Amino acid sequence: MHSLSLTVGLVLHLGDAGGAVVHVSPYAPELRFSGRVDRKDRHGPRLAWSGTRFEVRFTGDSVQVRLRDLPKIPDLRGRIWPNRFQVKLDDQPPQQVFVKEGSDVLFQQSGLPKGPHRLEVYKQTEAMVGEAQLLGIDLAPGAQVLPPEPMPSRRIELFGDSITAGYGNEGQDSSCHFSPETENHDLSYGELTAHALGAEAVTIAWSGRGVVRNVEAPKDAPVLPLMFDRTLPARGGSRWDFASWTPDAVVVNLGANDFASGDPGRERFEKAYEAFLVRLRARYPNAFLVVALGPTLSDSWPAGVQARAKARSYLNAVVLRRQTAGDSRTSFLEFAPQDPANGYGCDYHPNLVTHRAMAELLTARLRSLLGW
Repeated sequence: MHSLSLTVGLVLHLGDAGGAVVHVSPYAPELRFSGRVDRKDRHGPRLAWSGTRFEVRFTGDSVQVRLRDLPKIPDLRGRIWPNRFQVKLDDQPPQQVFVKEGSDVLFQQSGLPKGPHRLEVYKQTEAMVGEAQLLGIDLAPGAQVLPPEPMPSRRIELFGDSITAGYGNEGQDSSCHFSPETENHDLSYGELTAHALGAEAVTIAWSGRGVVRNVEAPKDAPVLPLMFDRTLPARGGSRWDFASWTPDAVVVNLGANDFASGDPGRERFEKAYEAFLVRLRARYPNAFLVVALGPTLSDSWPAGVQARAKARSYLNAVVLRRQTAGDSRTSFLEFAPQDPANGYGCDYHPNLVTHRAMAELLTARLRSLLGW
């Protein structure tokens, strides 16, 4: 004998009498999302950018998250990577979970104690790994979905490349290459800063992307400033609703890829960078804009380019022009160059030690600017 189906809001109860599994719609209002999430697909929200996450509070002794990777686009080496998610359930240690091909179950656990529970699912891998789609959450019979906790009132947005995404930050040394296993965005400098300040962070970053030119990207791949208004970065027609979320501070950490193959040219680089800041200012009239010089730029590589000195000069010139034009809420921040004594992450990217040092500097700057 089949029981009746009952829809309460967007939470659906289905099953046999006395044993109905609680199926929570991926669009249930009780789910709390953070980051840029596309809600146009009837099967469920799609997410791609680093650090995009969702949270649900519930009762009951079991939970199952149904999520799948969407079709992938191979990278330049023909590789296809699975997305890596961090799952936090109550006070348990965070679990690192990979989306499995052919399975829609990302995470499940039973035997939970009585009382309310909190589950957070956080995208560790960056946009170039591809999109994922939340299909729903299943709870134990008789469970309830609880109202979400309020979001932090403080907000930080970060625009960047592989450094901001956390590329290779869990790698043992510089000899490893990109893999989802070594990219932990939750331990990137931006997220560490947000944790220290009690703020919500939103990251818009893609490895290899620059201001005027990219590294290891298809010839027609857009630079990061051309992707800044996208909800789903690989889709040219995807547009983010800027009115839905406004940051207090915006950190732009770009330029390393522009200098990777030599000087991109002062006029070209400064013009494009300033145009990006103008667009950001138009979207966020009151936010503090922090223009950052990253830790990987060096005056010794590429040989003879003096990349760090030139990048510093170009960025300072852009900031000065913005300030002269009346934008007093734009400033320059220089992260210290990587210290070989601290080691490296994969492909000479910042490791966890360097990310912590970057976070300390950025945290201090934002405290000063915002009074936090």
